[in-house]
Amino acid sequence: QAGQTAYSWLDQQPMAGKNVYRVELRDADGHAIYSNEVEVLWWAPGRTFKVYPNPVTDWLTVEFDGSLEGDQLEIVSADGRLVRTVLLDDPTGIQQIDLSDLPSGMYFALWRKNEGGLRALKLMK
Repeated sequence: QAGQTAYSWLDQQPMAGKNVYRVELRDADGHAIYSNEVEVLWWAPGRTFKVYPNPVTDWLTVEFDGSLEGDQLEIVSADGRLVRTVLLDDPTGIQQIDLSDLPSGMYFALWRKNEGGLRALKLMK
């Protein structure tokens, strides 16, 4: 529509993993102008990332329904300090991490995928 400055579009069937989007604009003469590309990582429905127990006392279990090899788990304090980085290298998708030395408080467990992407969960100790 002429004069419209905002548009929206929802990808009804994104692929699991990285999706790349850009906007194509065409003027009245049919000339195309393209926006910059934007990458969006989509988590497949039904795939899970769990950390337990929560609250944790000493040992944290990280569980994902596929291989975690090459991924990283970062533990970040509530004030944004990185307090632990662990390479997730167990091909079974389950790994235990010793957090007994961390003081009580709120943390975030950040799962960084090897191929890109991030998922975060709140964690209490």
